[in-house]
Amino acid sequence: KEGRYPEAIGEFKKALVVQPDDEGLYYNIARGYMESKEWRSAQEAIEESLKINADFKEGIELLDHIKKLVN
Repeated sequence: KEGRYPEAIGEFKKALVVQPDDEGLYYNIARGYMESKEWRSAQEAIEESLKINADFKEGIELLDHIKKLVN
């Protein structure tokens, strides 16, 4: 909320060391990249979440949203 997206992304990536199979962490990373307008990195992060849980509804919706923004 404070616009410190690079720091937030870094913290979520640190959390992945402890919980590498947490699709929610990848979702939060993707959101941080989106706020920074780093679309490719956002897409890669959310795709990682879907490798963990292909039925992750929020992840599927976010990936669709990113694809619409990029195209």
